[in-house]
Amino acid sequence: MPKDTKEDEQKTERFNMFLSPSEMKAIEDWAWANRIRSKSEAVRILVQMGLILDNNAFGLASDFLDLTEGFGNKSLATLETISKDDPEGHSPENLQRLVVETFELAIETHERLTYLQQRLSMILQPYQALKSHNSFEDAKYHLLSAQADSLAKALQTKVDIYELKKKHDLLPKDEERNEE
Repeated sequence: MPKDTKEDEQKTERFNMFLSPSEMKAIEDWAWANRIRSKSEAVRILVQMGLILDNNAFGLASDFLDLTEGFGNKSLATLETISKDDPEGHSPENLQRLVVETFELAIETHERLTYLQQRLSMILQPYQALKSHNSFEDAKYHLLSAQADSLAKALQTKVDIYELKKKHDLLPKDEERNEE
């Protein structure tokens, strides 16, 4: 989203473009469905929404793919360890270690999913603002609001995870000392 676009900025720049009949129909249908009166305004809003998505979608998709791959690999490794016929593999100490590893995997996955959810929210809030006929400037304020919400939720998630680890005595020894 361009940072120098102002709400009251005059729309003085013109350019011509050619569209196929199906592209024009898609724009007209979208404009009609969203109660936008002119094709020019519909194209302007679609361009603004496209800029928001283009600036964020690839990173979000990449992070999501990394998360699913990491979760899959760690889950399979844990399941493989559990299913081994090793006589030592099912000792109480090894089972406790597997429980702790599984717990840590669940926490890591929760943290990363929360992060992805917050990033998605930072894309969708300004996108929805534009789709609701708010100005580009309003969409930027929605983005700032989403960023503030994201930081607050991230902090709360960290606190919740810390409390959960503390409850189950899974804090590293240096974190326990820092707490006192």
